[in-house]
Amino acid sequence: MRACPRCGAFCCPKCGVASRGTLVCRACEHAPDPAREERPIDMREIFALTRLPPAFGGALLGAAVGGVVWAGIAAVTGVGWGLFGAVTGVGARLGLWIGARTRVGCLWPFVAAAAVPFGYLLGRWFVSAALVRAAGGNPPLFGSEVGRKFAQEFGGWSFFVELGWIALAMLVAATIPRRGA
Repeated sequence: MRACPRCGAFCCPKCGVASRGTLVCRACEHAPDPAREERPIDMREIFALTRLPPAFGGALLGAAVGGVVWAGIAAVTGVGWGLFGAVTGVGARLGLWIGARTRVGCLWPFVAAAAVPFGYLLGRWFVSAALVRAAGGNPPLFGSEVGRKFAQEFGGWSFFVELGWIALAMLVAATIPRRGA
C-alpha cells in the first residue's frame, strides 16, 4: 500500500494505474497533475516594468565600472584595444542582475545592451587619458589633450571599428549564459 501522489488515498500496486509516469489510484487516473500544470504567465512578470528603473540604473553603473576596469587594463598594459571594451558588457549584465534582483525576464538583455554605449564611451575616455599619461603627458582627466586623443580614436575608419567593438560589448551584455550545454 502506498499513498496516491495526487489525492493521498492509499492504493496497492495491483489497484493502482499508471498515469503520466506515476502510479495513482483509479479515481485520479484522468485528473490533472497539479505538479505538472503550467500556470498562466502574467505580462507584468514577463516585462517586470516595476523593476525597470533600478535594473537600468544597475546596468548603467555596472557598465561604468566595466569602463573603469577597461581603463585600468589599458593603464597597466599601455594598450587601449577596443576588444577589452567587452568588459563593459559584462559589467552591464552583472549590474543589471544586481539592480533587477532577478535573472528572469525577456526584457533584461535589451536593458543591459542599452546601457553598454554609456560605459563604453566612459571607458574609452579613461583609456584615452591613460594612453596620454603613458606617452609622458600629465594632463587633467577632462583636459583638451585627452579630448583630442578621444576624438582621434573615433576619427576616420576607426569610427567603424569602434562601432564594432561597441556592438561586441552589447552582444556580451545581451547574451544569456546557460548552465550545461
